[in-house]
Amino acid sequence: MANASSSITITYSDSSAGTTPRHVVVFVKDYCNEAVIPSASIVISGPTPVSGISDADGQFDAGILQPGNYTMTLSAVDYLSNSDDLLANDSFTV
Repeated sequence: MANASSSITITYSDSSAGTTPRHVVVFVKDYCNEAVIPSASIVISGPTPVSGISDADGQFDAGILQPGNYTMTLSAVDYLSNSDDLLANDSFTV
């Protein structure tokens, strides 16, 4: 499906952070071939909400996030959800 876009939601929590804010950088890559995914939409919800688009290297600098539970939603053109070439099967490193 050309130019299809769907999203995946990831819940993230770092209990080792204690009360220390953390600098978070998100790298968006295709799990199957390790190719970076530029222009992916990234929305991080939680104590320090932030959103943006991954750059040409598949990177998004979310800045300093306060400790807590976060939900990250990613979407990218030409990546499908459910049982196709899954965005859900791709790797998102926080």
